[in-house]
Amino acid sequence: MRLKESEELGGAYVNCWIKADSSDEAHSTAFEYLASEGWIVEGVEHECRLVTEPNEEARERFEQAQIDGECYVFHNWPIGDHSEESLH
Repeated sequence: MRLKESEELGGAYVNCWIKADSSDEAHSTAFEYLASEGWIVEGVEHECRLVTEPNEEARERFEQAQIDGECYVFHNWPIGDHSEESLH
């Protein structure tokens, strides 16, 4: 996360689309990318799962991961939001 973002963002949940040979490889790839961007992963809501035929809503991200190897969608919130909610 860039310095300006770190001053404005309270956190995010991230959908990760990873082209990998195993769920362990996908998990590792996602964690390495997030760490390289300055994010600290506090939890995983859904474990990795194999997708061979995405639904219509996910098709664009699936196809982008097929091309680039990875695709991340960040759902950010500002500092102060969600502070009273429990983490998953």
